[in-house]
Amino acid sequence: MTTLLVGSVIAIMSPLQSSDSVLVAEQLPDSISPYANENRNPAYHHLEWTSAFAEDPSGFAPDPETGSEFPSLQHATPKNELQSDLPQSQPWLEDRVLKGDTFVKISLRNGLSYQQALNIANATGAETLHNIKPGKIIRFQLGPEQRLDAVQYALHPLETLEIRRNPETGDYVATTLSHTPDVRIRKFSGSIETSVFKTAQTSDIPYSIIEDLIFVYQWKIDFFRDIFPDDKFSIIFEELFIDDKRIGTGKLLSAELDLSGNKLQAIRYTDPEGHTDYYSPNGESLRRGFLRSPVKFANISSHFSPKRLHPVTKQWKPHRGVDYSAPTGTPVMSTGDGKIVKAGNMNGYGITVVIKHNMKYKSLYAHLSKIAKGIKPGKKVQQGQVIGYVGNTGMSTGPHLHYEFQVDGVHQNAVTVKLPSASQVHEKFMPEFNSVVTSTLQQLSALNPLQLAHSQSAPNSSGG
Repeated sequence: MTTLLVGSVIAIMSPLQSSDSVLVAEQLPDSISPYANENRNPAYHHLEWTSAFAEDPSGFAPDPETGSEFPSLQHATPKNELQSDLPQSQPWLEDRVLKGDTFVKISLRNGLSYQQALNIANATGAETLHNIKPGKIIRFQLGPEQRLDAVQYALHPLETLEIRRNPETGDYVATTLSHTPDVRIRKFSGSIETSVFKTAQTSDIPYSIIEDLIFVYQWKIDFFRDIFPDDKFSIIFEELFIDDKRIGTGKLLSAELDLSGNKLQAIRYTDPEGHTDYYSPNGESLRRGFLRSPVKFANISSHFSPKRLHPVTKQWKPHRGVDYSAPTGTPVMSTGDGKIVKAGNMNGYGITVVIKHNMKYKSLYAHLSKIAKGIKPGKKVQQGQVIGYVGNTGMSTGPHLHYEFQVDGVHQNAVTVKLPSASQVHEKFMPEFNSVVTSTLQQLSALNPLQLAHSQSAPNSSGG
């Protein structure tokens, strides 16, 4: 079944805010993993690189005219503000790194001397040249009599290593050039027939943005069990461009899930003190003290019940937990911060991890195939941290996770138990937050998947 999507995509040019000038690059796998990025921070600036080289996913896509991976230097600002006064007429030589190439080998291939290559490679800060990657391009700038004046090597789309000759001393100095991307705000709204991931794939929505979407709502819903055909979602997010070439994605700015008419909105807001989170329109953080489920994308095979026929013993007894059916090896996450009190074999539970979260809450994870590395009694863990993997150990009839949740020593239904309250936007920041909410909700409401939405700008200030 293919995904039905009726909607529109809008790209708006907007300048990068000064507060957004520091970006953190995160390498993505070749295909999306439903278990990636368990502990993502909403303030984290997520970038997804694009590349024409399978061997080197962090490289530039070549310019269609020049074949160069290097962005125009009009976007380059040296981090140490060292500016080049080299005449622009001086040509650059380019060579692509081949398998088995070394920097010295490439230098000799381009007419440089062995000593010149050594001088560059041994310059302080040029250590990267000792481990160059196939598919990358190295650029040489030559002066009179084949004098090597500069070398450039693209680290990734937003940074280039440059080693330049000091004309006074003759020494080579390494500098990192930072390329500032253009930020465009993209808006999307669509209907779901199979899954959010399938809709994203057929609509050219970056996987990183869908991962962010799932992270933001993980305290509210289960994307495997709570999404149904014809549910809808709308998102507003950043895309990054250099010279009109898309090089990655920025932040998810806002989102709305319409689940059978129940609308859940998430708005990214950074307060004047620098704290960033995703909030509902009333200023309540979407985060909770505990995740609703310890396993992503898993069916509930057996619910919490005061009386259940045990599948192994064939006796009627209480089922004080929730069973999640999932393939062996599926990662199991701690639903909250806490300390490991047990990690090992527990008779009928099989391989089990027990976590004490505080004096009030405790959780148990049973029938694991194995315990994650470093998980042992006394070890502190964080919410979302992988503590083990789904298995079939102990009194079990198939691969699944048995999850128990206790409040004040009493077993509770983990699916329905009321979780600790979320934090709120501070009262003194509510006027500013309400202004952001009003603007954001207007934009989300305009993204009707049954109509073509009109172009409009999304406020960059809401992203922090």
